[in-house]
Amino acid sequence: MIKSQNVTHPSPQTISNFVPDKGEDDENIATYRANEKPVTEGKQVASDADEQELKDNFMNLKTDILKVPFHIKVFQDETLEDWERKLNKIVITRAIEFIHNKILNKNVIVITGPTGSGKSAIAYYVAFRLQKESSFTIIPTRHSEDITNYYVQGTKQVFIIDDFIGKYAVDETNIDNADINIQDKSGCTPLHLASNSAVAKVLLDYNANINSVDAFGRSPVYLACSTNQEKVLALLIEKNAEINQKTKTGLRPLHAACQSGSSGIVNMLIKKGAKINRSEPGITPLHEACKNACKNERISAVQILLDNEANVNEADKHGWTALFFSCARGCRAIVDVLLQHDANVNICDEDTESPLILACKEEYTDVVDLLLSSKANVNACDKDNCSSLLVACKTGNVDLVSLLLKYSADINLANKNMITPLHAACMNNNNIKLVLKLVENNANVNAADKNGQTPLFKSIVNGYNDIVDILLCHGAFIDMCDTYGLSPVAIANIAGNTTVIDALRQQRPINKID
Repeated sequence: MIKSQNVTHPSPQTISNFVPDKGEDDENIATYRANEKPVTEGKQVASDADEQELKDNFMNLKTDILKVPFHIKVFQDETLEDWERKLNKIVITRAIEFIHNKILNKNVIVITGPTGSGKSAIAYYVAFRLQKESSFTIIPTRHSEDITNYYVQGTKQVFIIDDFIGKYAVDETNIDNADINIQDKSGCTPLHLASNSAVAKVLLDYNANINSVDAFGRSPVYLACSTNQEKVLALLIEKNAEINQKTKTGLRPLHAACQSGSSGIVNMLIKKGAKINRSEPGITPLHEACKNACKNERISAVQILLDNEANVNEADKHGWTALFFSCARGCRAIVDVLLQHDANVNICDEDTESPLILACKEEYTDVVDLLLSSKANVNACDKDNCSSLLVACKTGNVDLVSLLLKYSADINLANKNMITPLHAACMNNNNIKLVLKLVENNANVNAADKNGQTPLFKSIVNGYNDIVDILLCHGAFIDMCDTYGLSPVAIANIAGNTTVIDALRQQRPINKID
């Protein structure tokens, strides 16, 4: 089965079955040769039930862009390499041209028939031709749900389900002589890759190792959680699979479920006794759920974890709690839920940075407002003694500064280098509105930093003449010298700023301040 997707056809509408007429091509439609022997023509017939199943699958096509899991990408790359090798002995026929022309006008083509009739090679050849001539991306597909998962709207993709009917009707006689636990390059067994519950059941019935791990320590349960395969997971749990098995990095299946954002799987794991809190790297399922929820705006998994007593204040190795992850991403709804479940609004990370300071750095004003209304300490400082107001002044966000001042932020609180919010404002892009906001709220215009420089020095050095005028109008001293013995007028002379020199002269005779 071939399914193509072009930017002009965002969703499949029709399905065409290819059944070559006897008079259409007198030559053998065999398209690749095994052991130099041509395969013979076979009927290309698809049942109504198969066709309807395809229609149902494709009509539910979503446009979500999902990251292809690593083990799936490995499978796809290996499959494409195998197909290219098989096409070395291709014979181009009218049948191939017919299929190629069909797929250009139809979204879906089903090619069915007896074994050896050349179905697969037709699909391979047409896909690679679409790739070469029209820049399509080939997506080898194990089952129809993969099309939903890996479809990217606005791109050219061609999906191929090789042996489509066989995907849904496993030939158990072939399993008797197979190594049921054989591993691929990444250590995945057939059970790891069995995204279809019917296939997984057959493998388990033949004693597949239910707790086997791949090269990264991931079990079938873990991969089922990471790829949202709820039916497969239910089957594995029913067969007593271990649900708290760790990967090599210490993550458990519940972490994977929270990363993928599946509330159904999260709920299923918790009901079956999944460990809900800390793991070795300090990353909790709640951390992962918050990150995913902020990205996809789905808070149900977060709510389920909190309702089941997840530790809302559990921190990772850097001191970040779920509140930090949510503030860093500006997700007000998640921040609100966490605060309602008693998240510590004033907790600090390893750099003694609070969630409020973090939100100010990222300029998430609505999150800052929520934190302040929840009694966040507006004057808490980080390891460099930078307050949220100083951080906000560095961003130049006047609305954010106004909000912090509304909640009584200390306007003259300096950092370890004695830089005040006004110093920061006078170095920020000639931000006149910001400087006015501070001086109108009684910022100390003559506060000196560790080098003895006042905000006036900073504005002169940066050539912000309008800010110089504002500071002078609000009582800035012009006869102060810094630790290098330089006065404001000396700085202006060095910079060759005659406008500032004239402004300073108007304040006092030049020989008094030289």
